Amino acid sequence: MAGPISVESLVEPGRVHRRVYADPDIFEMEMERIFGRAWIFVAHESQLRRPGDFLRAGIGREPLLVVRGEDNEIRVMRNRCLHRGMLVCIAGRGNVERFACPYHGWVYGRDGRLLGVPQPDGYTSPRALGGADAGLAPVPRTGSYRGFVFASLAEDGPDLGSFLGPAAKALDNLVDRAPDGEIELAGGGFRQDYKGNWKLHIENANDLVHPTFVHESSIGVGRDFERGAAEDPATQQALQMYAANGIPLSAMSEAGTRGFPRGHSHIGGFYESGMISAMPDTPEFNAYRELLAARLGAERADAVLGWDTYNHLIYPNLVLNPRFQSMRVVEPVAVDRTIAHSFCFRLKGAPQWLYESAVRFLTTLNSPASLIATDDLEIYTGCQTGFAAAEPEWIDLGREEGRDRPLDGGGYAGSGTSELPIRTQYRAWLDYMRSG
Repeated sequence: MAGPISVESLVEPGRVHRRVYADPDIFEMEMERIFGRAWIFVAHESQLRRPGDFLRAGIGREPLLVVRGEDNEIRVMRNRCLHRGMLVCIAGRGNVERFACPYHGWVYGRDGRLLGVPQPDGYTSPRALGGADAGLAPVPRTGSYRGFVFASLAEDGPDLGSFLGPAAKALDNLVDRAPDGEIELAGGGFRQDYKGNWKLHIENANDLVHPTFVHESSIGVGRDFERGAAEDPATQQALQMYAANGIPLSAMSEAGTRGFPRGHSHIGGFYESGMISAMPDTPEFNAYRELLAARLGAERADAVLGWDTYNHLIYPNLVLNPRFQSMRVVEPVAVDRTIAHSFCFRLKGAPQWLYESAVRFLTTLNSPASLIATDDLEIYTGCQTGFAAAEPEWIDLGREEGRDRPLDGGGYAGSGTSELPIRTQYRAWLDYMRSG
């Protein structure tokens, strides 16, 4: 469509225009105005323990390096050589004394400073000769909260604490579950590449109506076995997770949902029984509970463990599940292509079985062999195909609209089957997009 895009015309109460998912020009605006301004999760401090530890990250499609320097500070820099624009580092992570561009050998320090150029007499560029801007450009702002490192490409804006607001409680709860008061990103992870818009993933994360229908086949698998009948914990946990997706929608509604300023949201827990419940009465869990109570006190430990929630979205790219120590990071690639990365944490001082449970949760939910993930990815692709059709123009987001209850301090509460989380995301979307 010719002419400037009026983003206000694309979002109305209870609905959005299909173009917000299908128009490449709008996607480009999102990369500039949302991912170019918001605080974006880029790393966890446990991935960068020693000076020289680094990992590749990104904000939108902006390639970045996250590095711990000799001064123990974590820096986020643009992963682009000053010479010809090549990625300075192509390895995913590791430890280095310095970075050498694989194209023409320009060398940079852990702090991003340009250290050397092969055959320097051949260059006349001030940068190559050590000018004031000689080095990998740092992002304008970085910040860390409870070990979670965020970066922003914007020169100004709200500080990280203000950006997180009430959503910080999800990070607090995850860390507070560790008897030693510290968590670490452990093991590997999963990478899912799907043919759909980035917003589909974060919308689906806090949608409690879809499991009944999308995951019907795996729900049937769970129901074919009596809960607890399987002998090994892995099968038990998977079957209980499958079956929980099929609880009545009335029970899903009781789980509740919350939407907060800047697009953040979460849904309440709906794993009500068995080994996946919030506080199972088992010898193993009770022993872990005592370990946590030794640090926090019994009352505080029960409050931490009893906060029964499920997915938390920190808009626009991070989905956390504190109870199962898992994290998903959304990477937009194109208007119709997205990569979702999944990881899990180890709670330091907690028994090994708790970490194994987190691994099983992530494997059941997000691995390439997952019966749940394959369903979701097919839905994203189907939606994206549907968005290509000219009619109908509008996508409905009106489930339980008008029933959202204001919360003290900002935000809204709704039932677990409300589309409140998606409406919350579009309030933030519109705020970012129209302030260009």
